Amino acid sequence: RSRDENLVVDIEAALRMAQQQAQLTGSMEPLLAALKSVSLVAGGPSVYEQSLIIRTADHGEMGLAHGGLRQKNFNMYDESLRIPLVYSNPSLFPKPRTSSALVSHVDMVPTLASLVGATQVATSGVDYSGIILGKKKAVQDYVLFTYDDFQAGQNQGPYIPAPQHIVGIREAHWKFAKYYSVAPDVAPPEFEMYDLQKDPLETTNLAYR
Repeated sequence: RSRDENLVVDIEAALRMAQQQAQLTGSMEPLLAALKSVSLVAGGPSVYEQSLIIRTADHGEMGLAHGGLRQKNFNMYDESLRIPLVYSNPSLFPKPRTSSALVSHVDMVPTLASLVGATQVATSGVDYSGIILGKKKAVQDYVLFTYDDFQAGQNQGPYIPAPQHIVGIREAHWKFAKYYSVAPDVAPPEFEMYDLQKDPLETTNLAYR
């Protein structure tokens, strides 16, 4: 193998070990330390300096909000929708910056493609790289939400009774959700609508007012 090939193998081995340590300890420090300690070119910048690290999650957590709800399924409350989304790179972001812009994980593919200069592919997502780079404050006025896993990842029941499918829209001011059954004769649809500026905790459902 060439020197470059050996270098890549060594880096991959170091990162695998650091990843295992991070999983065991629940800390990102071993992985960050490994990224900072290796370089693709002798005397050049570390892999850490050339990496874009993203911390996020696939869902939020109810945490006993809204009358004692747990987990994250079968609702469209902000406790379930809002998740951590942190982009980190010492060159791109020498100082911390925050944004309240509305984005979704479906937007991640076009955004990452734009950030790394990759060829864009056709997706339903929106490129929000301008927000990350501090060039734009927002790229869309709303995000959409759907939930169709009526089994909630379980291979056997009991399952949540209908209506257990959700489709909804969240804006900065308003949120509207429709709970429905794929078989309309099983259960009628139910609705939720909240004024997020006056009612940020979503305690007053305006759909039935």
